[in-house]
Formats: sequence, C-alpha cells, structure tokens
Amino acid sequence: MRKPDFTSAPRLSRIVFITLVVSSLAHAQQPAQHQQAGGQTKTEAAARRRQQEARHKRAMNLFWTEFQAAIAESDKQKVAGMVEYPFASGMLADDKDGVEVADEAAFIRKYAVLFPARLRRQIKSGKPYLVDTDTGEFYFEYFSPVGSLVFIFKKTDGTYKLTNTMAPG
Repeated sequence: MRKPDFTSAPRLSRIVFITLVVSSLAHAQQPAQHQQAGGQTKTEAAARRRQQEARHKRAMNLFWTEFQAAIAESDKQKVAGMVEYPFASGMLADDKDGVEVADEAAFIRKYAVLFPARLRRQIKSGKPYLVDTDTGEFYFEYFSPVGSLVFIFKKTDGTYKLTNTMAPG
C-alpha cells in the first residue's frame, strides 16, 4: 500500500487539512462550555450552584447561631418559635415512643423532655450540616445514650424551622 504524498496534493486540500487540525486542537483545549437547559453553560450552572450553596450556608449558620443562643439561655419561648407544628420527635433519652407536640404551648410544657441537658450541651457546641443545596435543608445529629437522633431544619415561608427528628438508618 502506498503512503499518501501530501506534497503533491492540491494547495487547497492542504489548507483545509491544516485548518481542520488546528481547529480541532483549539476546540480540545477550550473548557467545556456546553449549553444546558435554560441557556446556561456547565460552568455558569456550577457557579450558580456554588453561590446558592454559599447563601444557604450563611442562612443556616445565622439561624443555627440564634438557635444555639436560645438553647443556651433556656429561652423556651424563643426555641418554640423556631419549630414548625405539629412537631414529632423520635426517641429521646428514656422516651422510646417519641413525642408529638401540637403547638407552642405544648412544646414549652414538654421542653425538658424534648431538650434534655445532654442534648442542650451538644447543641451549644455542635455544628449542623447542609444536606440539600437546592432547598437549604440542614441536619444536626445528636448522640444520646440510646442512639443518635437527627434534627431536621427546613425553610418554611423563607425562615428556617425545626420540622422533625428521625433516627438514622
């Protein structure tokens, strides 16, 4: 089989060949800027997600600081205002069945059961973690003598609220 002789090829073919090679090399070196739904590139969408995550983390940390302060001050009324009702809490300390709370008044009455001293200490020094970068939902995990319990915080009407707890697993 004969090798192609590019020196004898017409000048136009060599120019087209060189143009294609240079073009493909240049394209291969460009960052991925493929269009996604909504007209955003992947890079723009990733930047938007990072900004959204940063906003959620700031809001989460602000709420968490206020929640920690209310717990540290034993301000039952303020903590009760940071809860969405009805509120259901899984197993805490000796309570194997969990606790259901219909409103703020019931929450205040059951505050000592819902927030035993060990939990309050962990909240004062603990850190939550963001679990959903789209909604801003975050968790705080409490480690009790009978296992762990995850406290779930979600935005309700633009404000974070403690919505419920669940045992992991």
